[in-house]
Amino acid sequence: MASSWQQLASPSEQDEPITERSNDITENIDTSSPLGIVRQLRQVDAQIFTGWRDWEGILDDGVLNTADRVTNAVIQFLEDTNNNAVVLSGCGTSGRLAFVIAKTFNRLICQQAKPFYHYIISGGDKTLLKSGESEEDSWSNGVHSLEKITEKAKKVLFIGITCGLSAPFVAAQLDHCLKHPDKYTPVLLGFNLPSMARTTKVQGSDFSFKDVVDNLLEQETKGRAFLLTPIVGPEAIAGSTRLKSGSATKMLLEAILMRAHQRYYRQRKIGVAESLLSYMVVYSHTSLQCKD
Repeated sequence: MASSWQQLASPSEQDEPITERSNDITENIDTSSPLGIVRQLRQVDAQIFTGWRDWEGILDDGVLNTADRVTNAVIQFLEDTNNNAVVLSGCGTSGRLAFVIAKTFNRLICQQAKPFYHYIISGGDKTLLKSGESEEDSWSNGVHSLEKITEKAKKVLFIGITCGLSAPFVAAQLDHCLKHPDKYTPVLLGFNLPSMARTTKVQGSDFSFKDVVDNLLEQETKGRAFLLTPIVGPEAIAGSTRLKSGSATKMLLEAILMRAHQRYYRQRKIGVAESLLSYMVVYSHTSLQCKD
């Protein structure tokens, strides 16, 4: 049965990726006062935790259960940090978050001689500081960069970050993982419904991102892949996924990896849900500073 909002929405609205839509809260943000802008941003950010319409958000059971399964996978890879690897990859802001998270969690591994967490950003390290959008569409560069960084690893947990389920660079890497299941376990992290993944065929390939997502869904039923796609709603500025989706990316990955480290090293255990709720407390305290 269609959800309540689907019954009211036009066919074009149903098909449009959620991350690309305008947010009703900020439809007049361009004419608002400075305080009004801050208040609108506060309301949009709240949707990270409260959810959007009737879709599963980051605090719903389905998403948390998938996050727990990813946590268990990370723990298995931590059993042999010399031969295993966790790779986080993305384009633009997603790639920069991959860089920050990989660097942060490598510092938490006890007595580790070489990095266990690795990052990939389309266009290489130069795009950590300067945009390189043309690189995001390269299927071949995506595969090559993944093969290069995992050349010496026996087993790899690959986390592909693409907020809109649209980046060909990441799609290529996920597809490569699916073709080599003996070595790679793929995780897709994004903030659209799987059915909303980009359907345009990628240049240099016979696949679209939607084709890759469909394959991932099939492998997920066999326990060979993970899809983490909570809905946090449209951005305050339409399509600017470095805002709310970027925040949700950082929160989810940090919560999952911290939970894995705590369990593996038998430290004080905080669940993924508890970690996410702690971010909600920070958000609430920050929001209290919004005053006349």
